[in-house]
Amino acid sequence: MKKAGEHAFKTSAVIVFAFLVAAKLLNFVKKVLIGKFFGVTLIADAFFAAGYLPYYLAIFFEGILFLAFLPLFSQVKADKGPEPARLFAGEVFLLVLFMTGVFVALAYRGGPWFVNQLVPGFSPPEQHLTVSLFRILSLVVIFISLCSFFKALNSYFDHQAFAASSGVVDAAVMIGIMFLGWRTWGIYGAAWGAVFGAFAAFVAQAFYFCRAEPFFPLKFSFQSLWLRKLLEILVPLGMIWSLQQIPLLILNRFGSGMWEGTISALNIALTVTTVPMGLVSHTVLVSVFPSMAKQANDALTGNIRETFFKTLRGSFFILIPLGFLLTAFARPFSVLFFQGGGVSIEGTRRIANALACLGWATFALYADLFMTQSLLAIRKTRPAIGLCGIRAILTYGLTYFLSAKWDYQGLAFSFSLALVINWLIFYPLFFRGTPFMGGWRNLYFYALKLAAASVPLFLSRWILNRWSISEWMAFPQAISLAGLMVLGFCALAFYLLLTSWLKVEEFSELFKKLGYVWFRKDWSPVDSNS
Repeated sequence: MKKAGEHAFKTSAVIVFAFLVAAKLLNFVKKVLIGKFFGVTLIADAFFAAGYLPYYLAIFFEGILFLAFLPLFSQVKADKGPEPARLFAGEVFLLVLFMTGVFVALAYRGGPWFVNQLVPGFSPPEQHLTVSLFRILSLVVIFISLCSFFKALNSYFDHQAFAASSGVVDAAVMIGIMFLGWRTWGIYGAAWGAVFGAFAAFVAQAFYFCRAEPFFPLKFSFQSLWLRKLLEILVPLGMIWSLQQIPLLILNRFGSGMWEGTISALNIALTVTTVPMGLVSHTVLVSVFPSMAKQANDALTGNIRETFFKTLRGSFFILIPLGFLLTAFARPFSVLFFQGGGVSIEGTRRIANALACLGWATFALYADLFMTQSLLAIRKTRPAIGLCGIRAILTYGLTYFLSAKWDYQGLAFSFSLALVINWLIFYPLFFRGTPFMGGWRNLYFYALKLAAASVPLFLSRWILNRWSISEWMAFPQAISLAGLMVLGFCALAFYLLLTSWLKVEEFSELFKKLGYVWFRKDWSPVDSNS
């Protein structure tokens, strides 16, 4: 029975990871198609600017549901029983529906004001288009937030595989609608595709959960003790979310006054960096945070510190070389995926330059997300608020000077540099008084060794940049793709060789596990009846 349980868990984990990979790839395909159909132009700028606030507000509600609602739901179920837990879940559902509905009403009535704050550099016709798209895309807040509500409950009741499918459903429906309607409806087809994709994901998650677990009828009461506890958590989470959005808001505000397509180029480049980061973060969210929450509740300070730093080490082992690789391969990668259609040579060049400025700091972007989530998991909100505030100040200060000198590249580089400075200098200071004190010097030395091992990856940029964007476009795409794959494989192999020479612990652990998988003698299947 134990072997059967382990086999089922591993199978579920593989399915979850497959869904996460598929969702990230489909999200990347969405950005490629938007570039192909609408170019790196003012139309695409308006779409990305209009979707900024709705999508990040939906992420805020997702964070509340996973980091605040689920622990309270688990506590109610354990202390009071299933029926009070069901009533509490119903109250939270109605609260989320009400709050997101208020945002949609505000977006409709105050759309021009919101857009003027987001992209003050747009001309009146561009702002008018952005307002129209903003009102449509505001609907995704309702559907993604409600989808996250049922996704959280599906995860809690051990339906992780189905919960992980929401991103695939969302992206696949949007891509399908965009393919069918972009010629007829233009950029509005992409906006409505985003809405229907979110709606489809919500319906799928809700149907699966309600079929397996009793949920209706719903009842709402402000007298609920547990609901008041959740509302108390909303205030610090809201402050953290608001501060986290300031660097992204700076990208939009400054970018709106630059060359047309700047916001699109920055958004596309940032999406590329979040593909590897998102895979790591979702894996950690599923596999690490439950144990960290338990260790925090059990006051096992040594254990939670070890979990924290081991997770960062493992993540850096993957993300530092991949980030350097994105910076090095920015020009041929952008030509491969973002050329032709509506994308001009200048648009492709801007995506490549933005990716080169953002890629190398992928590890710091993940560290920022993971450390904030870790502080929230152990209910240390003040350090999280302070760190997000410092990052916002750093981003604004760096942007003010560097964008004046290097235009949109200074804007992208400021975003990355603020992340790295915050991680290097301020995180150890703000983590005093938390279980994560100590271990920073070893982590910095470890990251330095990984960076040293990644230097050949970074230096390959000077070889690849011998050819201009126009010259890369002249190569057949099949040859470019094959060349990049071979060069990337060789570069990563050289990285692993250097990590072995530098005696990086994670290298040894990786190959011990690979050795067990490939060289073990017993390859007989697990008997599900044993």
